[in-house]
Amino acid sequence: MTKNGASWGKKERRLTENEKAQGDKGDQWDHVAFASKEKLVVSMVPGKRTEENTKELIEDFSSRVNDGQPPCLMTADDYGPYSKYILETYGEELRPEPTGRPGRPKKPYKVAPPDLLFASVHKKRQKSRVVEVDIHLGFGTEKALEEALKNSVVSNSVNVAFIERYNGTDRHFNARKARETYEFSKNVDDHVHQSWLSVSYYNFCWDHRSLRIKNESGTYRHRSPAMAANITDHIWSMEELVTYQLRAS
Repeated sequence: MTKNGASWGKKERRLTENEKAQGDKGDQWDHVAFASKEKLVVSMVPGKRTEENTKELIEDFSSRVNDGQPPCLMTADDYGPYSKYILETYGEELRPEPTGRPGRPKKPYKVAPPDLLFASVHKKRQKSRVVEVDIHLGFGTEKALEEALKNSVVSNSVNVAFIERYNGTDRHFNARKARETYEFSKNVDDHVHQSWLSVSYYNFCWDHRSLRIKNESGTYRHRSPAMAANITDHIWSMEELVTYQLRAS
């Protein structure tokens, strides 16, 4: 999980104090949950970098993956609210036993289940260059983390490289997210619509090179992230994507 930055309306440094208070202009983020094995964008919440949007992302991710059970390993950057809402979403409620003493009883609270494994990546920078990377184990044990990395088919270390690579690809698709340009979005709705179009194109239409499977004949079966996740059986055309009829949930 991580965030992909952009701007709405105007650049953050150009905002007045009133515009900062309104919160509808300036720096914005796509909060993204990404399945590294399938290279699939599972959830995306565009908006300000807030706890509310972080909570929405994790709750949406939970509703789509493993029937609400935590995946074998979750990683993220060092944004603090991730730990808070991962525990709130996946934690088990513990009700303290009555003490028999006078006073208000203790409120129920969440504890991490044994299978919850989460680690965050903190990058230290000097002059915009990464000079050190620290790993913080938020939930789970060192032994469980070591075992998860040993069994991983995508990486043997805790990192956010896969989703950062997706962020770079997304910027390639969506000029509104290009840095240091005048192509930033002037309208919030248009920005959100374009972000969702880019995510949908990436998931269903993108022939992802690392997902190709070599056949016995020596040729390759080309796959999109949605194919790798068994959501579809072919790479969609852009025409198919924009004309697909959605059904109301």
